[in-house]
Amino acid sequence: MKEIEGILILLTILIGLYGTIMKRNLILKLLMLGIMNSSVIGFFLHSGIGESRTPPILSPSIQVFTQFDYADPLPQALVITAVVIGFATLALSLVYVMMIASKFHTVDEDQVEDTIEKDRLDELR
Repeated sequence: MKEIEGILILLTILIGLYGTIMKRNLILKLLMLGIMNSSVIGFFLHSGIGESRTPPILSPSIQVFTQFDYADPLPQALVITAVVIGFATLALSLVYVMMIASKFHTVDEDQVEDTIEKDRLDELR
């Protein structure tokens, strides 16, 4: 079962990467980056699962435990950071896309690049 989960996470990362590279719409690129962010978080959680899925919380009734009895807490701590950074990056990128859309009246990457190149060539003349 763990192998199937790993394959699905890898497939989701590849779908996000493909969409980020191939899509010309800037909003769709941000959506694909969000998908990649979610799948990387899934990868962190997947890697933190050991033999047991028990959270690393000790109670007074438990006297002795081994490291294999609990899930690794480090990937869980990294996930909290990844969620916050991913949200902030996505929000800031969306603001930039909104600024680009208001200035160039399009969210198509090729049209924005053509307009910038045209303006640059006009300045050189």
